[in-house]
Amino acid sequence: GLTKLSACAFKGCRSLSSITIPDIVTEVPESVFKYCSPLKTVDMPGVVTSIGKFAFDGCENLTSVTLSESLESIGDFAFRECKSLTTITIPASVKSIGAWAFFDCTNIEKVYCYATTPPSLGWAAFMRTDRNPNIRGAAMPLFMNCKIYVPAASVAAYKSAAGWSDYAHQIVGF
Repeated sequence: GLTKLSACAFKGCRSLSSITIPDIVTEVPESVFKYCSPLKTVDMPGVVTSIGKFAFDGCENLTSVTLSESLESIGDFAFRECKSLTTITIPASVKSIGAWAFFDCTNIEKVYCYATTPPSLGWAAFMRTDRNPNIRGAAMPLFMNCKIYVPAASVAAYKSAAGWSDYAHQIVGF
């Protein structure tokens, strides 16, 4: 069976609509599903601990992602421009979310982050540029109407954590 995915293996694939990562695979490598526009669902059970940079970049029809409960890191640009996602659930095991990880995922309404300690959060992880292409100084925080749900006992920690504090007005407890 499949034990390892190679970087760029399915990049630009035009016929893949759903994928279940086998239980034996521990890493979703760089650009593996980049620009797989027909991809709608991803199920990552088992032992996946990292998602590489650009792994699902440009998967514009992706509507559902189930992340591994073993996941520790989400790479830079991992889900950039996944414009059909409406909800993201980040498991408690996640320790880091890379820069631009969910950049331009313009339809996300809810982010659930189960970690009690805020994961490190890279630059512009939840931002968009629909109004201004100069994202360094002028990008608006993504999902102006989005809520970021975190454990109730951790709300203050998230609101004051580096990176997360930019989204303090969107963070609420569950």
